[in-house]
Amino acid sequence: MSASSAESFAKTPFDFLVIGGGNSGLVVASRLSENPSVLVGVLEAGKYHPGDPVIEVPQSFAAIKNPNGTSLAGNPQYDWKFTSVPQTGMAGTTIRYPRGKAVGGSTILNSLIWQRGAREEYDAWESSIGNRGWSYSSLLPYFERSESWRAPSTLVVNTTEGKPPTIHGLKGSVNVTYNNFLTDLDKPAALAALSAGVPENLDPDNGSILGVSNIARNVDFTKGIRMHAGNTYYAPIEGRPNLILLTDAQVTSINFDSHKSAGSLVAHGVSYVYGNQKYEVSAKTEVILAAGSLKSPQILELSGIGSKKLLSKLGIKSLLDLPTVGENLQ
Repeated sequence: MSASSAESFAKTPFDFLVIGGGNSGLVVASRLSENPSVLVGVLEAGKYHPGDPVIEVPQSFAAIKNPNGTSLAGNPQYDWKFTSVPQTGMAGTTIRYPRGKAVGGSTILNSLIWQRGAREEYDAWESSIGNRGWSYSSLLPYFERSESWRAPSTLVVNTTEGKPPTIHGLKGSVNVTYNNFLTDLDKPAALAALSAGVPENLDPDNGSILGVSNIARNVDFTKGIRMHAGNTYYAPIEGRPNLILLTDAQVTSINFDSHKSAGSLVAHGVSYVYGNQKYEVSAKTEVILAAGSLKSPQILELSGIGSKKLLSKLGIKSLLDLPTVGENLQ
């Protein structure tokens, strides 16, 4: 449910605090609040837009506009409007980096492409980086849990109308299927690739992504609207009394215990701004940072976690010197 006020939210004795009401944050909040004995709070900098056609009509992405002239990417009502610094290798060009600023996060403005990465990429997370449990095989049950997959009525899954993919979930929150409409260019283009020796891939989600295939989409089976984290992971459980969402609340830092040991820090709450007022809220068990690929490292740096050299230049007290935070975005 929505918080009655920023002040009441700050006074609530939460067990868990989730920073970010986007894809990861809402999934985590949904799962945690399945336990009625815990109290979960979610802080989201954007607004909640239930039933907003600008979000839900699939054509609204990027430059394509609705009849009223509104769009998603580049619209400050929905998009953080991030850009890169001028790129020296691109003659000073700046690159747009759309990020959703709303309940649902960037799932409100992505391109509705639902496709997993290559098995080797996930396996590298485990084998090369050392993240146990992050291999393709380990993650597959969670991929399946998230989706409710349906074959298109025409069975036009690919150029040869082969057997539909099988490595998909059937009872998840997100409707996933393939377009059952092909343009006059789709099949000739695919046949041209096949004739050039590119193999056909009947199941691009099985860990092997190479070859000619169709691409699945996350669109509601019956309504034809965008399925995003807001209408799949929050709206169905909006009435849970142990899940409280505060929108228009921008987190400025994570607050840690004053003492630390062996180079570790223990978070006990967060600071946030609502309107022009600053607030602090505590978590008895855990603070979960799920603010996306740009805002998460920014919040860590504002909290004193990052390159000590950089933070000192910005007047931020360093709590933990981790030079890789905020670096290597690719």
